[in-house]
Amino acid sequence: MDAHGPLKSISGFDNSLHDVPHTWTSNDFENWEMILADETDELFQEHLQHYRELYATAIDYLDQKVTQLATDLQENTDDETTVIVTADHGENLGYAEEDRLFNHTASLSEALLHVPCEIINAPSWLDAEYNEVFSHLDLGELITAIARDTPFSEMPHRSHVPAEVIGAGVTNPQLNEKYWDRLIRAVYTNPQTKYVWDSLGDSFVQHKTDDHWEKEDAPIPPEILAQFETDIQEYKSTVMDDEQRVDLDPETESRLEELGYL
Repeated sequence: MDAHGPLKSISGFDNSLHDVPHTWTSNDFENWEMILADETDELFQEHLQHYRELYATAIDYLDQKVTQLATDLQENTDDETTVIVTADHGENLGYAEEDRLFNHTASLSEALLHVPCEIINAPSWLDAEYNEVFSHLDLGELITAIARDTPFSEMPHRSHVPAEVIGAGVTNPQLNEKYWDRLIRAVYTNPQTKYVWDSLGDSFVQHKTDDHWEKEDAPIPPEILAQFETDIQEYKSTVMDDEQRVDLDPETESRLEELGYL
């Protein structure tokens, strides 16, 4: 949880990595305030710089903790011990390629979808470096192969890699609630091509050239739509109906709110 908000300087961080005052906290700005802020405003720019520096420092802190954990496991186990490090999502930090967004709602940006998958003390039959698109949908197969020491000739590969965010984004009177609550789907056909569409009817294709993604409005081909079993409009309606039936106990609701999900 150390890379989640609110961000602030803590004693466990390597404070040589940032210049953020100890009195500063990311709670000084709400998420929607960051989205609506004037990019030329000096206070916003200062807050943005602090946010990015502390996020990077928090990741460094997590790297150290995971490294120590992996070392302790290997030193205190008799058998070969492999550690797989990954994440459920990344984070938008307000860059142009992230549509100036923050946090991880109402978006399927590269910053959110591309997460680490590091294998510490991997078996010798695994490639030292794998640069193709690898999906969490195949993580179970990878873990099973390592645990059972049953080598496969090549890493699991998908010709189409899907991703989806259902909605429940930023809600504020100054923002278009329907837009932020839209369902978004994306499908990679290779590391440089991604199709994206949403429940409001917008669709486009992105092509990566060098380190830049170019965006072009385009209809979604049938074979791309077929990567999901249910039509996007139908699924969004089903989810909205299900949300109306959800009954959370006060403790769970409070915890989800603290984590930023409500």
